[in-house]
Amino acid sequence: MLSNIKDIADILQAIVIVIASIVAGYWTLWLFRRRRQSYPRATLKHEVSHKVMSNGRVLLNLATTISNIGEVKIELPSAQTWVYQVLPAYGDLLEIDKPQSEVDPSFSFEKWNILGRRNYKWDKSAPLMEPGECLQLPPDNPEYFVLESNIQVAFIFTQVDNAVTSKRDKRAVGWRTITIYDLRSVQDGVPQNGAKS
Repeated sequence: MLSNIKDIADILQAIVIVIASIVAGYWTLWLFRRRRQSYPRATLKHEVSHKVMSNGRVLLNLATTISNIGEVKIELPSAQTWVYQVLPAYGDLLEIDKPQSEVDPSFSFEKWNILGRRNYKWDKSAPLMEPGECLQLPPDNPEYFVLESNIQVAFIFTQVDNAVTSKRDKRAVGWRTITIYDLRSVQDGVPQNGAKS
């Protein structure tokens, strides 16, 4: 009789373990999808400085750091950086002084004067970032842009593309960052009058 009770207890224990394993697996899958852990996540950060050269032109130094803050690997097929002129203002930028209700709805930084542009395209050697890893663009050295001496404020825009596309609308996804860099508040890379670079 005692052996029958032990057999029943062993069977019940096995059933409970199987049910607990199924519930735990379902719970893990639900959390994985809810937190979108299967999707890549990254942050971008610009580090900008500049140096006035002897001819009066400005050497703008830009390093972009990409950090994989997600739970999956990220493959980076391409990236782009643009440097636009903000000040002195011209053309569409003169609209900034208008009230918001009077600004042309087609106003876009993409129409601004481009001071420099860099494209990074990787074919089969695309960088693969593991979770927690960081990568600097460009990979070896900071990027340099030569600006005219009259440029006072620059708008720096970087977009990093992702090899994964959106499942809903099949569009490319990626990450962007913007820095507005005031060359007037920093002389030769050193903040002036308490300004922060």
